[in-house]
Amino acid sequence: MNTLITKTKSAIATAALFTFGAVMAGFGLATVGVLALFALVALGLAMLAAPFLTMSQPADEDTPAA
Repeated sequence: MNTLITKTKSAIATAALFTFGAVMAGFGLATVGVLALFALVALGLAMLAAPFLTMSQPADEDTPAA
């Protein structure tokens, strides 16, 4: 009877550890997904802001400064 209890405890512990590992792997994948989403948002904002951040053209040397 002792071996049946030991086997049952071992099976429950193994199932709990496997479930915990699967949950932690899910959290890791979700975190990587959120970081990738933030990176795509930053890239999109940079592409939208790029035309407004162009370098200004230097003034001609012949025109006097105002």
